[in-house]
Amino acid sequence: MTSPLIATKLYIPKPRQGLISRLALLDRLSEGLAGRLTLISASSGYGKTTLMAEWCAERGQNYPMACVSLDEGDNDPVRFLSYLIAAFQNVQEGLGQDVIAILQGSQNPLDAAILGLLINELSAVPNDFVLALEDYHVIETREIHQMMIFILEHLPPNMHLVILTRADPPFPLARLRARGELSEIRAKDLRFSLDDTTAYLQDMVGLNLSEENVQKLLDRTEGWITGLQLAALSIQGQENPSESISAFGSGQGYIVDYLIEEVLNRQTESLKLFLLKTSILNRLNGSLCDALTGQNDGESTLEHLDKANLFVSPLGGEYRWYRYHHLFADVIFNRLQRLYPERIPDLHLRAAKWFEQHNHYHEAIEHALSADEFQYAADLLQSDALDFLATGNISTLLAWFKRLPDDAIKEHPRLSVHCAWALMLAGRLDNIEKFISSAEDVARARNELDRLQGDIAAVRAYAASRQGNMERARDQAHKALEWLAEDNLTVRSVMSFILGGIYYMRQDFPNAFAAMEEASRVGELAGNINVAVSALSAMGSVLVEQGNFDEAKRSFERALKLSTGRRGQPLPIASSTYAGLARLHLARKDLQSARHFAQTGIALGEQWENADSQVGSYLALAQAEHLDGNIAEAQSALDQAKRLAATHNLWAGVENDIANCEAILKTKPASGAAKTSLLDPLSGREVEVLRLFAEGFSNQEIAEKLIISLGTVKAHSSNIYRKLDVRNRAQAVIAAREMDLL
Repeated sequence: MTSPLIATKLYIPKPRQGLISRLALLDRLSEGLAGRLTLISASSGYGKTTLMAEWCAERGQNYPMACVSLDEGDNDPVRFLSYLIAAFQNVQEGLGQDVIAILQGSQNPLDAAILGLLINELSAVPNDFVLALEDYHVIETREIHQMMIFILEHLPPNMHLVILTRADPPFPLARLRARGELSEIRAKDLRFSLDDTTAYLQDMVGLNLSEENVQKLLDRTEGWITGLQLAALSIQGQENPSESISAFGSGQGYIVDYLIEEVLNRQTESLKLFLLKTSILNRLNGSLCDALTGQNDGESTLEHLDKANLFVSPLGGEYRWYRYHHLFADVIFNRLQRLYPERIPDLHLRAAKWFEQHNHYHEAIEHALSADEFQYAADLLQSDALDFLATGNISTLLAWFKRLPDDAIKEHPRLSVHCAWALMLAGRLDNIEKFISSAEDVARARNELDRLQGDIAAVRAYAASRQGNMERARDQAHKALEWLAEDNLTVRSVMSFILGGIYYMRQDFPNAFAAMEEASRVGELAGNINVAVSALSAMGSVLVEQGNFDEAKRSFERALKLSTGRRGQPLPIASSTYAGLARLHLARKDLQSARHFAQTGIALGEQWENADSQVGSYLALAQAEHLDGNIAEAQSALDQAKRLAATHNLWAGVENDIANCEAILKTKPASGAAKTSLLDPLSGREVEVLRLFAEGFSNQEIAEKLIISLGTVKAHSSNIYRKLDVRNRAQAVIAAREMDLL
């Protein structure tokens, strides 16, 4: 079971009781809604989240909020986008479901198609709303930064983005600033003034210091809110606070080290030990703390820390989650490393086991790896990696695999297979066989190969198809389908699709149709609409080749039904369907419809960044323009197809398709009138071959049926094409029907 998204990361921050209100800053936040981006940028402890929480409570009632509290684990692009969508669903239920549906099967989850689809859904939200991303500085992945820039550049007018961060993100801030689309709140704005400091010390803490001491404290902390909070905790109850204030150094680093040590030293030994042991956690609750400390006072201790303002923030949720203030967590964890480094692995292991028991597998794996418990981490990964693969969390998986020693992966054959899948889906085919051979050897030595051989064959089939080795791909796909478990629907659908593609390239249309029909059926059952839509589109193309236009149309319509979004818009994965519809209407000589479908296929293919469907659509468009007498437009479309083919690794038959299109464009466009006679009539045997074309038989099947050689079938085919002045089977069947030869 895949770890669910952590609900507490999506909660809207709530203000603590008894805060100093920052009215001027609240006004600036409200005014900033007129632009695209509000950037709250300052180092830790300046009250960024507190300010946002106050604004949400005081001014944000009319603005539905989508909030995500980010951490280092969100550097996986799919995980990041999944959290964004989950946050948006707090604004409008069901928003982004179409994106989730296609996200799983995409090898490029952050392409323009998916983001464009998401932005279109966001623009349809009836209210103005705000997306707030807290701790954006933890994001280091270039693809995520590019995604956020894309969203910013295409931000719908009903949406505003707020970024809370310790460091400026790599966004085009200067351009946004010049356009008046950026509102900035920085450390200089967040610092407490003398009045703020006086009010905080008197009203919030109960310290009545002289104006001189307040000014001295302000000078020492430079208005840094956490520094003031630490200082107040440090001098509470002291008879002569002036001496303590005079002892403070300047600079945040010194203040943190000095004051947190002061605060810690004033706590009981049991509480200090509690803080140290739980400092490894990103979020805490009573039960989890008990697992780490061996005590049963976790919940009451967290409540005490919260009431005493000792640097915990409540997050809410079923388990009453909290988190430590980042600075405080850093200091106490550093102290744990200094005093008790030998205890850290055991603490991580205890945390891993708690998270596993409570079905939070992502965090369980992270803590197991941090404990250097590699066999345990591999066990967790082996049982859960397939779900991470299915949901597209490839970057996260590869990062985990990188942290595991080779021996740990080798000892888990199924994990080796999952690692091979992750590498393939990331486009890295070089080391696939190393993992597969290792899995095969270990499984064989343990007499477990029968349970794994289907998965191994599937990986080899997929890799061979990507590398253009179709013979090996076919053989391995057949083995995979024979050996795979019946309930392994996702992989079975992919294997059937691979076989269908191989048969189609060989013009073995009956087998191609059967394989694609199975791929679409199983793909739908598996919820993999990418495979299902692609297979249905391929089925339609097979039927066009066979001249069965009505059935082809029905197959394309089924594909369109699956690839239509909630608001009735075609999803980008429908690009191959529109390319097929263009070929269908081209075969029917309906040039206007062929042109329309080809142009739609091109546009969707560009959104999806799918060169295969774009080339198919461009070739259909070139032929439609040629038949309509638009010579320049036809050549332009052909040139676009050739350019894409030269810069992408496309299907094996693309060169022949381009060559056929070039040959067609060199002929004189026909008037479109039906031919009624032939200068060189078809022979009786050629008519027999033509009839078998229309019935969908492959060249080999025709040879066997007519008891002639395969070479003779090909010779008859060439004669038929020449006499009918066509380039392929589909055109031959159409022309023959127009002349009443069939």
